[in-house]
Amino acid sequence: MRASRARRCKSASQRSSGAPENIVTPVEGDDIFPILHRRLFTRIGAEEDRRRVAEAYADWYESLGDTVPGHYREASYRDRTVTAFPFHPELVDILTNRWGSLGIRHDSRLST
Repeated sequence: MRASRARRCKSASQRSSGAPENIVTPVEGDDIFPILHRRLFTRIGAEEDRRRVAEAYADWYESLGDTVPGHYREASYRDRTVTAFPFHPELVDILTNRWGSLGIRHDSRLST
Protein backbone atom coordinates (compact mmCIF):
# COMPACT_ATOMS: atom_id res chain seq x y z
CA MET A 1 0.00 0.00 0.00
CA ARG A 2 2.76 2.45 0.93
CA ALA A 3 4.73 1.65 -2.22
CA SER A 4 1.81 2.43 -4.52
CA ARG A 5 1.12 5.68 -2.65
CA ALA A 6 4.81 6.60 -2.89
CA ARG A 7 4.72 5.95 -6.63
CA ARG A 8 1.64 8.15 -7.05
CA CYS A 9 3.22 10.97 -5.04
CA LYS A 10 6.45 10.73 -6.99
CA SER A 11 4.58 10.74 -10.28
CA ALA A 12 2.44 13.72 -9.23
CA SER A 13 5.47 15.73 -8.11
CA GLN A 14 7.24 15.04 -11.40
CA ARG A 15 4.18 16.15 -13.38
CA SER A 16 3.70 19.31 -11.31
CA SER A 17 7.34 20.34 -11.41
CA GLY A 18 7.45 19.99 -15.19
CA ALA A 19 10.95 18.57 -14.91
CA PRO A 20 11.56 15.78 -17.40
CA GLU A 21 12.98 12.56 -16.08
CA ASN A 22 16.67 12.37 -16.83
CA ILE A 23 17.56 8.91 -18.14
CA VAL A 24 21.25 8.23 -17.76
CA THR A 25 23.03 5.60 -19.82
CA PRO A 26 26.14 4.82 -17.80
CA VAL A 27 27.76 2.66 -20.46
CA GLU A 28 27.25 2.12 -24.16
CA GLY A 29 28.14 -0.54 -26.67
CA ASP A 30 30.64 -3.25 -25.91
CA ASP A 31 31.98 -1.36 -22.89
CA ILE A 32 29.40 -3.35 -20.91
CA PHE A 33 31.33 -6.62 -21.30
CA PRO A 34 34.21 -5.92 -18.87
CA ILE A 35 31.76 -4.42 -16.39
CA LEU A 36 29.66 -7.60 -16.43
CA HIS A 37 32.80 -9.68 -16.00
CA ARG A 38 34.07 -7.62 -13.08
CA ARG A 39 30.72 -7.57 -11.26
CA LEU A 40 29.61 -11.15 -11.84
CA PHE A 41 32.72 -13.32 -12.02
CA THR A 42 36.02 -13.74 -10.25
CA ARG A 43 37.54 -15.06 -13.47
CA ILE A 44 36.24 -15.79 -16.95
CA GLY A 45 38.83 -18.25 -18.19
CA ALA A 46 41.85 -18.02 -20.43
CA GLU A 47 41.61 -16.06 -23.65
CA GLU A 48 42.66 -19.18 -25.54
CA ASP A 49 39.60 -21.01 -24.22
CA ARG A 50 37.30 -18.07 -24.98
CA ARG A 51 38.72 -17.91 -28.50
CA ARG A 52 38.07 -21.65 -28.98
CA VAL A 53 34.43 -21.14 -28.03
CA ALA A 54 34.17 -18.20 -30.45
CA GLU A 55 35.71 -20.29 -33.22
CA ALA A 56 33.20 -23.07 -32.57
CA TYR A 57 30.35 -20.55 -32.85
CA ALA A 58 31.90 -19.12 -36.05
CA ASP A 59 32.17 -22.59 -37.59
CA TRP A 60 28.56 -23.33 -36.67
CA TYR A 61 27.34 -20.00 -38.10
CA GLU A 62 29.30 -20.69 -41.29
CA SER A 63 27.62 -24.10 -41.60
CA LEU A 64 24.19 -22.45 -41.25
CA GLY A 65 24.88 -20.13 -44.17
CA ASP A 66 22.22 -17.54 -44.90
CA THR A 67 19.89 -18.78 -42.17
CA VAL A 68 21.77 -16.51 -39.73
CA PRO A 69 22.55 -12.82 -40.18
CA GLY A 70 25.64 -12.22 -42.29
CA HIS A 71 27.48 -10.28 -39.59
CA TYR A 72 27.51 -13.44 -37.42
CA ARG A 73 30.01 -14.90 -39.87
CA GLU A 74 32.38 -11.90 -39.79
CA ALA A 75 35.68 -11.86 -37.88
CA SER A 76 34.56 -8.81 -35.89
CA TYR A 77 31.61 -10.80 -34.50
CA ARG A 78 33.98 -13.60 -33.54
CA ASP A 79 36.01 -11.02 -31.61
CA ARG A 80 32.84 -9.76 -29.90
CA THR A 81 32.06 -13.34 -28.88
CA VAL A 82 35.51 -13.63 -27.27
CA THR A 83 35.06 -10.30 -25.50
CA ALA A 84 31.51 -11.05 -24.30
CA PHE A 85 32.28 -14.57 -23.06
CA PRO A 86 30.71 -16.28 -21.10
CA PHE A 87 27.70 -14.45 -22.47
CA HIS A 88 26.68 -14.53 -26.09
CA PRO A 89 26.92 -11.00 -27.52
CA GLU A 90 23.34 -11.20 -28.83
CA LEU A 91 22.02 -11.83 -25.31
CA VAL A 92 23.80 -8.75 -23.99
CA ASP A 93 22.52 -6.71 -26.94
CA ILE A 94 18.96 -7.79 -26.24
CA LEU A 95 19.19 -6.96 -22.55
CA THR A 96 20.86 -3.59 -23.03
CA ASN A 97 19.24 -2.35 -26.23
CA ARG A 98 15.74 -3.80 -26.26
CA TRP A 99 14.95 -4.32 -22.59
CA GLY A 100 16.83 -1.20 -21.52
CA SER A 101 14.92 0.93 -24.02
CA LEU A 102 11.59 0.01 -22.43
CA GLY A 103 12.19 2.68 -19.82
CA ILE A 104 11.45 0.34 -16.95
CA ARG A 105 12.59 1.79 -13.67
CA HIS A 106 14.21 -0.56 -11.20
CA ASP A 107 13.50 1.36 -7.99
CA SER A 108 13.91 -1.37 -5.41
CA ARG A 109 12.60 0.90 -2.65
CA LEU A 110 9.32 1.40 -4.49
CA SER A 111 8.75 -2.17 -5.56
CA THR A 112 5.83 -4.06 -4.13
